[in-house]
Amino acid sequence: DAGESWRLVESPTKKQFYGLSWDDGKWLVVGEKGALLTYYPEEDSWTTEDLGPFGNVWHTAVISSHDRIYLAGQKLGYTKQGTLVQFGRMR
Repeated sequence: DAGESWRLVESPTKKQFYGLSWDDGKWLVVGEKGALLTYYPEEDSWTTEDLGPFGNVWHTAVISSHDRIYLAGQKLGYTKQGTLVQFGRMR
């Protein structure tokens, strides 16, 4: 509908958002300082993720696949049990 039905949604954080993607009825949102949020429009509710000790970086892209959330930006990686696993990092 070219945005006709869009509405303003309040964010639960003051962090800047840089990327988002639609995933099976919810929005995945990423941004500065490790921001990773999920917005559920049907419930008008948010969840936030703490990405652990390596997660305090900015991300500009996010996509979900095979029960993982993949992130790209200052670091590349995916979430595993709520922690950011960086590609190329051996730990």
